[in-house]
Amino acid sequence: DLDTLCPDWRSRKTYVCGPQEMLDDAERLWHSEDLPHELSVERFAPTLFADPDARGGVVTFEKSDKEASAEGNTTLLEVGEDAGVLLPSGCRMGICRTCLTPLVSGTVRNLSSGELCSDEGELIQTCISAAVGPVHLDA
Repeated sequence: DLDTLCPDWRSRKTYVCGPQEMLDDAERLWHSEDLPHELSVERFAPTLFADPDARGGVVTFEKSDKEASAEGNTTLLEVGEDAGVLLPSGCRMGICRTCLTPLVSGTVRNLSSGELCSDEGELIQTCISAAVGPVHLDA
């Protein structure tokens, strides 16, 4: 359909973001046309590193008055969603940092970098952070 919709697509710089399958298809097409340098792809799925020894903990969502047990490699966003907590998030749509939530207490691990954070009041990204022991969030 590209040839019909945009006959000169091969001579244009193209930017694409969206569902994984569509991005994979776009990359295959541009590579098959020997134009990979003309395609910029933005993926909204961070690479998360699993730690086989990661310990989780109980996460308390203070504003929602809910608690949930969390595995050490499960993001706080997923834990909250599974517990029925409505957390801010635009992560899956590529609106980065909309999931920022204040850490009330406890320690979290950034699953992207491996860094630990236990600073009270620190805004953490729930889409890439996991509990390391008991955690309290202002959510």
